[in-house]
Amino acid sequence: MTFQSAAIAITLVLLIPLIVIDIRKRLLPDYLTMPILAINLIASMLVGFSEFKESLLGALVGGGFFAATAIAGSVILKKEGMGGGDIKLMAALGAALGPLYVLPAIFCASLSALIFVLVRYPIRRKFIGETFPFGPFIAVGFAASLLFRRFPLL
Repeated sequence: MTFQSAAIAITLVLLIPLIVIDIRKRLLPDYLTMPILAINLIASMLVGFSEFKESLLGALVGGGFFAATAIAGSVILKKEGMGGGDIKLMAALGAALGPLYVLPAIFCASLSALIFVLVRYPIRRKFIGETFPFGPFIAVGFAASLLFRRFPLL
């Protein structure tokens, strides 16, 4: 088992309580997201400098994309559309995936959230103003991107 595969295994284990907490409390606590970031950055550092740069760039791309989305959403909607926990979690998972696979993770997270909303909306007949936890969808995107990474389509 390599350092990076051990870090990804720990990441997957830590995602379980994060999902449960986000569903119940709409919160992604720093005491779980920040260790994921640290573990993945340290694991990549132990492998080599180029891997560390990839991991750091993945964290910046993932967190930066969500931060830009949160800022744009708050400007357009005039209220918070995405929490800081989502941004930190995506940065942490971006550190595990690297810049090449963080974008498919974001796409899969967004697509799975869209499917959830489209299925839930006709059932509940109400969606405007509702919030839902995005952390579970980020975890789905991460898992899907791990599969893309393991079994590339190219």
